[in-house]
Amino acid sequence: RLDWPLDTPPDRRFAIMVDFIQRHMRAKGVAIFWTPAEEPWTYLGLVGIAGHRARRLPPDTIEIDSEPHGAAMLFDRRRHRRLHLEHSGQIAARRGPANINAADYLGIETGLLIPLNAETGSGTILLTGIQGVSADHLHPARALGEEIGLAIDRHALAEMSHAAQLARLRLSLARDLHDGVAQSLAGVGFRLAALRQILRQGGDPVAELDTLQSAVGQEQRNLQDMIARLRSSEDLSPHGQLRAVLLAVLGSAERRW
Repeated sequence: RLDWPLDTPPDRRFAIMVDFIQRHMRAKGVAIFWTPAEEPWTYLGLVGIAGHRARRLPPDTIEIDSEPHGAAMLFDRRRHRRLHLEHSGQIAARRGPANINAADYLGIETGLLIPLNAETGSGTILLTGIQGVSADHLHPARALGEEIGLAIDRHALAEMSHAAQLARLRLSLARDLHDGVAQSLAGVGFRLAALRQILRQGGDPVAELDTLQSAVGQEQRNLQDMIARLRSSEDLSPHGQLRAVLLAVLGSAERRW
C-alpha cells in the first residue's frame, strides 16, 4: 500500500512515488506523466532521465498514452517489438512500429510503459534501465500502476474531506460569533446609548456601568471557553442538557436587552 500524509507537498509526493517504484522495479530512469481530470495541464516528473526535475507542461503538449491492449507494455522501438500484458492476464508479443507518446517526447527507445488510471486523472509511468527486464516484470508493473492510482485517489479524497471539515468549522465559528459576540456587542452599544441619556439627565450611571461590566465580563468568558474548545479540538456546540442551555441563553438575553 502506498500512502503519504495529507500535508505532503507535490514534489515530495512525486519523490515518494519514485521511491515506491524503484523499490519494486529497480529502474534507473523514471518518468511520470499525470493529467488531473479537472486541469488542462500535464505534470511531468523525471528521475534519471534527462536529469532530476519536475515541471508542468502546457496544454496539448503531449497526449497521455492509453494502452489499447492491456495494462503494461515492454517495448523496443529500434527493433519494432513489444510485449503487452493484456487485460485477461495473457502476455502477447507484437511487431511493428509503435506510437508511444511518452517515449517520443523523451526520446526513449526501450522501456516499460505502465498506464496510470485513477478517478481523479490519468497518466503514464515510463521506466528505463531495469536490469534483466523481461515479461516477468509486466504483472508487478500492472499492480504497481494500480496502487499508485489508488494512492492518488485516496489523497484527493482525504483533501476533499479535510476541506469539508474546514468549511463546517468556519460555519460553526461564524454562527457562534454571530449568535454570541455580535449580539453582545449590539447589546453593549444600546446600553452605552442609554448611559449617555442617563448622564444627560443627571442620573446615577453606576448601576448601568455595573451591568455593562458584567455583560463584557460574561462575553469574555464565553470567548475564552470557545478558544479553549478550539484548542482542544472539541465540538463547538454547547455542552449539557438542552433545558439548562436554553435557560442560560434566556438569562443572558434578559440581562443584555
